Order: sequence, then structure tokens, then C-alpha cells
Amino acid sequence: MVVSNTTTTTQNCDNSSSSVTAIMAVVAGLDNRHGSDETMGYDKPQTELAVFKTFTLIVIIAVSVCGNGIMCFIVVRDKSLHRPPFYFLLNIALADMLRALHCLSFTASAVSHHGWIYGKAVCQVIAFFNVLLTFGSVFTLFVLAISRYAVFRYHKFHRLKMSFLACLLVILVAWALAIVMAFPPVFGLGSYTYIPREYQCNYDHRFYKSNDTLGFILVLVISIILTHLMYLKSLIFLRHHRKMTPINFVPASSNNWTFYGPGATGRAAANWVTGFAGLGPPPPTLVGFSQYARRSHLHAHFKRESETTRTTYIITLAFLVLWLPYIIYNYIIIFVRDYNFSEQFVAMATWMTYLQVCVNPIICFCCNRNLRKSLMTVANCIKGRNTWMNNERQQAYQYTGER
Repeated sequence: MVVSNTTTTTQNCDNSSSSVTAIMAVVAGLDNRHGSDETMGYDKPQTELAVFKTFTLIVIIAVSVCGNGIMCFIVVRDKSLHRPPFYFLLNIALADMLRALHCLSFTASAVSHHGWIYGKAVCQVIAFFNVLLTFGSVFTLFVLAISRYAVFRYHKFHRLKMSFLACLLVILVAWALAIVMAFPPVFGLGSYTYIPREYQCNYDHRFYKSNDTLGFILVLVISIILTHLMYLKSLIFLRHHRKMTPINFVPASSNNWTFYGPGATGRAAANWVTGFAGLGPPPPTLVGFSQYARRSHLHAHFKRESETTRTTYIITLAFLVLWLPYIIYNYIIIFVRDYNFSEQFVAMATWMTYLQVCVNPIICFCCNRNLRKSLMTVANCIKGRNTWMNNERQQAYQYTGER
């Protein structure tokens, strides 16, 4: 697709609002380096820098779609992962994948064309979904932090009440709050516009006396702070309930060499089974073994939940690290009039927020044993299926050759 003039380009692109068209426009924009002076926010950087930015966005989109797609497939397929933390991780993966496909593809097209070529209406739609998916991820992370605290503080209630329907209801509430945060600019509170230095459609942050977007950025920061406070509360609770207690040795009791009691080692039960226990009653040692098994199972459960909590907190911490420069950048724009940022800082802060859509599946597969095990199981099943199909194909060829 070669751009002949500005009018034709604007009319054709206003009718195309799909992410597939945006990706096709990226390829066309890489070959057309002259653009139009009448496009919104026209800025003509060096060709090499534009190619590099477009390439990084394409890589981020590909990694996000592949990683989050695999994450969604594994959580849906493996029934052992049908639990509250993985339901929330599935929701975050879907939000990141949709943001990469629906929003970053248009950003890559804007970078390759040195400006926005799709019109104001499409820009408002893309900005709405950009804000909606971002706040959806933030509120889901907050709900996930509350769920992690409830696992340790109210584990019986969490196990009995946090079913699939309860998790679905919580996720719907999180998305309802995200819609509340994304809809006001549509009705005039604040504004969605194309930001040339960021190559994206987003809130138009200006000085706070002439702008209405301060509340939105405050909600984002408060949600992130509350999420980290919930993890801190979980850490304090675990620390208070994991204090070492001195071991009190209680000797075993016996009146006929059938030792039983807390200090018994199980030798009495073995002697009684083999017939060397004398005439005494059966030792009640095995009852202690069942209690120990229950304690061991509870310890394994908390160990597994602690590993999952560590994974979710690393995801939350990565979100904070990747969004912190952009949040600082927005706050300075709002509270400091006419402050000039360098192009390098704006590009770094913006691209770090783009990078956030592809890091979550990497963290999950690197830090969580259950997800790695499910991934290996799926890979082995696919490998076994391919081997079986190849064997069947070879047998069919041999049978055809013999005939």
C-alpha cells in the first residue's frame, strides 16, 4: 500500500479500525518515509530510529501474544490450575494480550508513519481500550493481592468460598471499575488525544489547573500502593506465624515393650505386625502417623501457596518498576508548568509501559513450578502426538508401497 496523497490516506484509514489493518500499515509505513505534513502530530525522526522502534514494538507484540496465549491455553486445559490465583492470572494475560494486539499495533503503525493517520474517532476508541485494559490489569492485581492474603489469614474460608463463580464475580467487578475509569473522557471529563512524543492515544495530561486527568492518575497510583501494602500485610502475617518454638522431647511409654506415645518411632507397630510384640494390646502409634500426615499435607499446601504468592508479587513489582518512570513523567507534567523532557526519557518511559504486556508469562513460567510442569506436560503431549502422527503416516506409506 503506497500512500499517494494525504486525503486518500485519511479516508481509507478512517474506515479501518482493526488491528490487522494496523499491522499491514506498519509494513507499508516502513517503505514510505516521507509521510504527510497534515497528519496529526507529525514528527520526522531519523529513519533508523523509527525502524528500531517499530521493530521493538513488533517483537513486544509477538512475545506478548505467544506468551499470554500459551498461558491462557495452559490454565484452561490443566484442571489442577483451576484455582483462584490462576483465574486472576488468566484475566491479566487476556488483558495484556488484547492490549498488545489492539493498541500496540496502532502504535507501531504511528511510529512507522511518523504520526497518527486514522482520524480522531479511531484515536478515541484506541485510547479508551488502552485505559480500560490498563486499569483492568491494575484492579485484577489488587484483587489478586487480597486473595493471596486471604489464603494465609482465612485459608478455610478461602478454600470453601472462592469457587469459579466467586472468582468470576470478582473479575467482573474489577472490569466494571475499569470501565468507570475509562468512560469519563468519552463524555467530556478529561480528553483522549494522540500524543506525538509517545506515539499513542491516551489521556491528554496538562497542567492541573486546566486539566481533569489528575484523578485518574491518582487512582492508578493508589491502587498500586494498596496492592503492595496487601503483600506487605501477608508477609507480616507469615512472619508472625512462623516463629520457631523449642522442641520438647516426650519419651515413649510402654508396659510390655510395645512403645507408644508422642516419642515412639514406629518400631512398636512393626513388632506388633510381625508378631514380636507379646500379649499386649495393639499400639496406638499409627494414630500419630495420621496426625503427622495431616500436618505434612498442610505444610505442603502452605509451601505451594507461598510459591504462588511469590510469583504474583514479582508480577506486581515488575508492573511498578516498568510503570514508575511514566507515572513520574505524568505527575511532573501535571504539577510543573512547561517542563521540558528529553525525547530519550519520554521514549524510555513509554516503551517500558509497552514492555509490561509481555513480561508476565515469562515471570510465571520462570518462578512457578506448577505452570512449568503444566507447560512441560503440554509440550510432551504435543510431541507425542506428532510422533504418533508421523508413525501412522509412515505405516500408511509402507502399506501403499506394498500394494
